[in-house]
Amino acid sequence: MDVSKKLLLFFTLTQLLQVSSTITPHSTDPIGEPEMLVTDKQLVAALYSQEPTAIMLKSTSCPHCKALEVEYRASAKKHLMINFYTATNSAQLQLIPIIKSVDASLKIPGFPTLIFIHKGKIVDHQIGGNPQKMNEKIQNLRKRATAKNTKSK
Repeated sequence: MDVSKKLLLFFTLTQLLQVSSTITPHSTDPIGEPEMLVTDKQLVAALYSQEPTAIMLKSTSCPHCKALEVEYRASAKKHLMINFYTATNSAQLQLIPIIKSVDASLKIPGFPTLIFIHKGKIVDHQIGGNPQKMNEKIQNLRKRATAKNTKSK
């Protein structure tokens, strides 16, 4: 890793540590509504979350995003042990460059895109608005989190 990449990583992680308290864990929200991420710092903090986390990346003009969001919100209410977030692509929050800075291998050709995080790593993702596929991936994330909790007891 060259010096410029190391400096960028150091800067990103330093910023993350400074803003880690800017996002609220979903498990503390009794209503179970996904939290909207509105800054790049919030998005980076969510991407490095140690808790099981789902992030829906969307666009305001995307009909598939709007349709999938209904099911995504319902899933958030069912799975309170998972942090659910949404982030809308905009001039202020350009999602793809932020995601690429965290995981350059992740391809995001369009929206909606769902990213699933466990122990600070992207463990799965979904491109497109298939609610059945999304629910399977959420179940898999829940199983990972449950297995982690079972092993630590």
